Amino acid sequence: MPPKKQSPYGAAHPAVPVNNERELIVVTTPQAGLRATPFAMASVAGADVDTLNAVLSESGATMVPVFGNEDRVARALSESVGFAAASEVANLPSFYRVIAEDQKLDDLAGRLLETEVVEAAFVNPPALPPVIFEVPSGANSQNESNL
Repeated sequence: MPPKKQSPYGAAHPAVPVNNERELIVVTTPQAGLRATPFAMASVAGADVDTLNAVLSESGATMVPVFGNEDRVARALSESVGFAAASEVANLPSFYRVIAEDQKLDDLAGRLLETEVVEAAFVNPPALPPVIFEVPSGANSQNESNL
């Protein structure tokens, strides 16, 4: 593996590219039992997904599970005794990323929130890589004397 390049500020360039795009994340109601299919969203619980699918279709958008196949995630959580008790973790199959054009994300978040099966929708800003700043030697000597 080639060594990481160092910036003049002491921070290494990331080995893995950082997502520099905004992304729309949607949390659906767990009771809806949504599943992403190649063509549309479906509900294993019989929830009405017509409005959700209409909004996605009109925007040319699709939803994909953030944590992978919903059934696989639910099964893995049910087999993990410690995780199954935590309601936040048990809802992992309800998290989706909406794939759409960037300029449509904000409007799409609002429209998705109006559907019965969406609890939350938010646009994450682009991710920024962590930066490590080197403190010049002697810069902390005054602060360290106060400890």
